[in-house]
Amino acid sequence: MERVYLLPGEYHVARTTCMLATLLGSCVGICLRHISKPYAALNHYLLPKAGPGETNVGRYGDLSTETIIRLMRELDPSENAVRARIYGGAQVRDCLSNYNRIGESNVEMARSLLARHRIPIEFEDVGGIKGRRIYFDTARAQVRVEIIQGIAGMNALPLKGGGLSTTDPTLQTGHRTATSVRKH
Repeated sequence: MERVYLLPGEYHVARTTCMLATLLGSCVGICLRHISKPYAALNHYLLPKAGPGETNVGRYGDLSTETIIRLMRELDPSENAVRARIYGGAQVRDCLSNYNRIGESNVEMARSLLARHRIPIEFEDVGGIKGRRIYFDTARAQVRVEIIQGIAGMNALPLKGGGLSTTDPTLQTGHRTATSVRKH
């Protein structure tokens, strides 16, 4: 199976099954999946809204989310065929007052855009003060989440004991599973 690791400001739309992964702090990742075909998408955006004339699509939630939704609908325009999951939006930079609400604003942007496009949100793992490493197995429509102890530049360390903190409701691995929309 193909593996794709997204860096901040990137997005990927897949026509075939693959493993999509990324590391999120205050950034947000939206996983989109088609309910009956192997189509899936993931974005990793840093800021909620682009300014006038901005061309860096992947960096901003409004632009990158609109893009992955459009690309998914180009693959199959059927109504009600796409589902979403939202991850990230932590407050990991509490020492910088200008950044205190970036995570929260990123999550609000995700919810707003998905509602506007009438895409149901199946699951959320958002907020808190710790980052997340996510692994989206598009073949199984499952997302594994590892909570990250701390994010300081590139020095992210997993929690002791393997770091798996939560999984979405469809992933049954013997670890704790969530049964409803979850916020940290």
